[in-house]
Amino acid sequence: MKIDVFGVYDDDKEELIATYLVDELEDISENGIAKKENSTLPKVSLSFELTRSHVLQLNKVEAKIDEQVRQAIKPNKTSNDTKKSNSTKSDKSDQAEEKSSKKEEEASEQKDEPVVEEEIQYEEKTITHNYPITPNETLHGLRLLSKE
Repeated sequence: MKIDVFGVYDDDKEELIATYLVDELEDISENGIAKKENSTLPKVSLSFELTRSHVLQLNKVEAKIDEQVRQAIKPNKTSNDTKKSNSTKSDKSDQAEEKSSKKEEEASEQKDEPVVEEEIQYEEKTITHNYPITPNETLHGLRLLSKE
C-alpha cells in the first residue's frame, strides 16, 4: 500500500510532500488467519498527526482481523452424579453395608432410566488479531532537524 501526501497551495498547485509505503499489509492479508473461512478482511486504521512544523506525519498503522471461533462448552454435572459423589464420602463402617445397597440401586436405576448421551454445546467467540505495522517514510523537498 502506498500513501502519497500532497500539499495544495492557494493557486491550486499541488506538491508531493511525503510518501509512505506499508508493505507489511500484503503479508498480513496473505497469512493463514486472513485466509480462513470464518475471518473478516483486514481492517486497517491509520493515525496521522500534524506536527509543529505543519507537516503531516503518519504515526501509527494497525491492521485487525476478526476471527469467528467455535468452542465446545463443558457440560455441567447432573444431579445423579452429585448424589453418587456425596455417597462415596461416608464413613468406613457404613461402606460395607452401602456397597451392596448401592449395587442394587444402580442396577435398578439402569433398568428404569435409559442412558442419555449429553449433547455437546458450542459457543461462538470472536477473536481479534492485531498487527502493528511500521510504515516506511520518504520526505520530498523537506529537511528535518536532527534528533540530537
